Amino acid sequence: MITDDAAPFFVDNLYESDTHIDMVIIGSDAIKINGDVYNKVGSFAIALSAWHSKIPVYVVGSLLKVDMEDTIKIEQRSGQELRSDAPKGLKIINYAFDMVPAKFITGIITEYGIIKPKDIKKTVKKHYPRMVR
Repeated sequence: MITDDAAPFFVDNLYESDTHIDMVIIGSDAIKINGDVYNKVGSFAIALSAWHSKIPVYVVGSLLKVDMEDTIKIEQRSGQELRSDAPKGLKIINYAFDMVPAKFITGIITEYGIIKPKDIKKTVKKHYPRMVR
């Protein structure tokens, strides 16, 4: 286990290290109908590093997290969370989440098995038809 900030360095596998990463597994706060995934900020960098090094990326999340209406907006939190004594005029941008594009994701681990991002809509329709209008 390592810190989120160090993950892209280790995942990339381009640097000489005693650590070799075989796969990446991250969580999900929400899943878009096209297979993109929203998760805690830093997930994009980890997934990008893995994709760059051809390391599979799996996301864990229930199909009930799929946003069928495509209404997800990334939350921006107060800069006070990062620095309460910021110099006057300093604009602090503090996003709580980021998005991992479907092209970086090998599969989404769900209650119905591992689903390819491109098959999310079809799988939701099959197992949760009430979610589809």
